[in-house]
Amino acid sequence: MSELDDAVILRPAGELAFDVDVSGGWGISGIPNGGYLSYLGARALAAVLPHPDPLTVTTRYARPALVGPARVECELIKIGRTQSAGVAKVLQQGKERLRVTATYGALDALDGPTLETGAPPPMPPPEAIAPRIGAPPGSTFGDRVDLRFAPGTVPFLDGERGPMALGGWIRLADGREPDPHVLLLFADAFPPPALNGVDARVWVPTIELTVHVRRRPSPGFVRAWFSTRFLIGGRLEEDGELWDASGRLVALSRQYALFSTGG
Repeated sequence: MSELDDAVILRPAGELAFDVDVSGGWGISGIPNGGYLSYLGARALAAVLPHPDPLTVTTRYARPALVGPARVECELIKIGRTQSAGVAKVLQQGKERLRVTATYGALDALDGPTLETGAPPPMPPPEAIAPRIGAPPGSTFGDRVDLRFAPGTVPFLDGERGPMALGGWIRLADGREPDPHVLLLFADAFPPPALNGVDARVWVPTIELTVHVRRRPSPGFVRAWFSTRFLIGGRLEEDGELWDASGRLVALSRQYALFSTGG
């Protein structure tokens, strides 16, 4: 098992329910990462739905999750021939921390017309980019992913400004190959691109994260690109694209987040 699998061990706790220990190894400043939590909730749904792959997953974060015991309660919405849907609520100390709503299917069985007008964002191959050494301050998540920023896309790290867009390559640091569920984690693994445009000394908590999984990723690094166009009243959107090592689009994401100076 990988570090990520070890961090999401579901223990049956009655019909459509599981106990789980939310890991402290996938967070920042003691708060579990939103992509990790989305992965956790989706894995619970995968255990109760008959179809293997997440097609669309929306996670709504009601309040910060805590490191430690949690209960995941699942509800089946629909069981169909080609798709199934459900909801997973993650509860701690009697309060709902987040809710994952997902539709599952079989990616390898999808059939129909394909028309693609986009292309992978240009960047050097991962082998040509020096890996980031050491996690950011307060981050336990950073050491568990091999993240390589595309050159020039993170000027905020040097106290400079630039376009509200950034990207690079990512894989799990322990060598576990990506799968459709891991894409949920990668969709929330990069810094918010809005940090390039305004004061970087802020906290950007996610209110809602939606990921559309389009294909099963091939082995290797995943190429990622995220951008923000509108920061209005302290709220922003973040659109993401994930492309596998073969240059195929494998997932799209959108976040709605709060730009907060309150930490």
